[in-house]
Amino acid sequence: MKTIYVKDLKKGDTILNEVFLVSQVEKARDKLGREYLKVILSDKTGKIEGKIWSDILEKIDFDIIKPEKLLSVQAKVDEYKGMLQLTIQCVNQVDESKLDEYISSSMYNPEEMYNELFNVVNSLSDKILQRILLDILSDNVIKRKYMYWPAAKSLHHDFRSGMLQHVLEMIEIANSMKRFYPEINYDLLYAGIILHDIGKLEELGAGVASIDYTKQGSLIGHITLGVMIFEKFAAKYPDLNQDSKLHIIHMILSHHGSYEFGSPVLPSTLEAVCLHYIDNLSSKAKLVQTALQQKNPITGFTDYNKWMGGVILWDGGGSSVDNR
Repeated sequence: MKTIYVKDLKKGDTILNEVFLVSQVEKARDKLGREYLKVILSDKTGKIEGKIWSDILEKIDFDIIKPEKLLSVQAKVDEYKGMLQLTIQCVNQVDESKLDEYISSSMYNPEEMYNELFNVVNSLSDKILQRILLDILSDNVIKRKYMYWPAAKSLHHDFRSGMLQHVLEMIEIANSMKRFYPEINYDLLYAGIILHDIGKLEELGAGVASIDYTKQGSLIGHITLGVMIFEKFAAKYPDLNQDSKLHIIHMILSHHGSYEFGSPVLPSTLEAVCLHYIDNLSSKAKLVQTALQQKNPITGFTDYNKWMGGVILWDGGGSSVDNR
């Protein structure tokens, strides 16, 4: 039975036989050339780095420290460069029959979120586009992945059902624009939101605790894969307005917003521009929310965050955050 979670750890805590899931293992060497392990441990509330120094490494079974394995850990919670980390003294392998407590997941029920997405599609006025999206979301392979896939290998929404939560966040942001931007074609904007990252279902291979790129993901990338998925389903509906089809393809291709970040074209319609900035708002807000989990508990500041331009983030004076 799990008794303490990553989000509850504090500097100076001693952990006795607490179970975590191994997310990542990396060999390294200290200043004297001695080998040690850097281990990323996780549970459903977050991740923390642990170190197994050379003197301890000699006494344990290295073969049990593998990604997607559960470990019972004895450790001391220390602080290094303003971030908590574990100094691990002992590890033991444990039963893996129940993993729910150890997988970082959305705080929202994936089936309820998927039903919410269906409700959005059922509200569209363009019935041909509606049928295409329902066809895509009802596909058994797509549904299984879309409901549980992370939105990224790392950075934002990189947890179970992260992509689905990201999409619903974007839809909520889009809804807030209706009063002041009634000229937006919201059928197309919703379609772009739902489809913009669908290529990640083929780009990313998600194991229990690890996320990595597939061969298709490495060689083609999710933007092109997303267009391919959409075109495959749209081909069954020749009566789809061809300008609408072109518009959706353009939104998928341009949603990263710049050549520098992988878009082969720049956003060139009101809906494409909105899609890009809505996507950016959702992803950056989640990135900062997650980074603040590692803030200095006294000052409220984080370490330098290169993904936000090298800025040091601040919690604003004590606001609480949740990374799920």
